[in-house]
Amino acid sequence: MIPGVGRPIGSDSAVQLASNMSLAHYALTGVLTADGPAYAWYHKSELAAGPPSPNAPPHSPGCSATSQYPVRTDWVPVGSASAIDAAGTKLNHYSSLLAKVHGWLELANSPADASTDEFYTLALLPSNATSPLPANQTTHQGDQLVMALHSDDRIVDHRWVYVLDIDCHGQGTVLYPRDNSENQFPNDADNGRQFVLPGAPVLHISPPFGVDTLIMLSTEQPLADPYVLNFEGVATRGSRGVSSPLEKLLNQTSGGTRGFSGEVPTNWGIGLMTVHSAPQSATK
Repeated sequence: MIPGVGRPIGSDSAVQLASNMSLAHYALTGVLTADGPAYAWYHKSELAAGPPSPNAPPHSPGCSATSQYPVRTDWVPVGSASAIDAAGTKLNHYSSLLAKVHGWLELANSPADASTDEFYTLALLPSNATSPLPANQTTHQGDQLVMALHSDDRIVDHRWVYVLDIDCHGQGTVLYPRDNSENQFPNDADNGRQFVLPGAPVLHISPPFGVDTLIMLSTEQPLADPYVLNFEGVATRGSRGVSSPLEKLLNQTSGGTRGFSGEVPTNWGIGLMTVHSAPQSATK
C-alpha cells in the first residue's frame, strides 16, 4: 500500500474504505513501467471489463464512452522512495474528486426532499437549430451548443437556475449564471415553453471526449455564492454566505463531506442530462 493512501479517514469524509470489492466504486490499481511502479484509482466495472474493444466509441484517456464516472485517474508514478509521500497525497486528492462526482450523481438521482412541482428542464440546442439535441446523440469536436430551458406546460413558479458541468475527467464547473446575472425564470422576457438561457456561454465541444454530465439546480431563493459548487477551489474560497440548509447540502456535496442532517427545504429541484462527445475524426 502507498503510504498516505491508507491513512485514517474522517467519518464525515465522502471517501470511505470499502470492506470488499463488491462495495467499492474504485480500486487502487498498480502497473509496472520502465521507470518503476505507478498507481491510479480505477473504476471497478471498467477494471473488471478489461481493455476496451477496438470498436468501442472513441474517447479520451481516463474518460468513459458510456458512463458518467471517469474510468480512472491519471497514473501516479512512484519511481523512488522520495516520491512516495507526494504520490500518496496526489492519490488522496484524486479520491476526493471522485467522491465529489459520486456525491453529485447520487444527489441528482435521489434528491433529498426536493420539490415535485413541475419546472423547466435543461435542453441543449445546436447553435444553428431550434430543436433540442436528441438524447444520446453524440456530439463532435467543433460542434457548438447553447443551453435552453424547456417545458411542455406553462410554468408559473419562479425559481433561480444554476447549471453545473461535470466533465468526463470529473472536474466540476459552474457554467451558469455568469457574474451573478439575472437568472430567475420565468421572467417578463423569458416566459415561453422554450427559450435560450440569457447570458449563457456557447458550449464548444473540445477535449476531453467522453461523457459529460450537466446538472441543473432550480431554487426558490438565490444561492449566495454559486461558485462554491465548483469542485476545485471550494476550500480556498470558503463558503461565503452559505447559510441556508439547501446551500449547506450543496456545498457539502462539492466539498466532499457527508452526514448533513439538517432540515432541507422542498422548494428546489435538480435534474441531469448527459452529453456524449467524440473527436472530429470519429464517424458522424
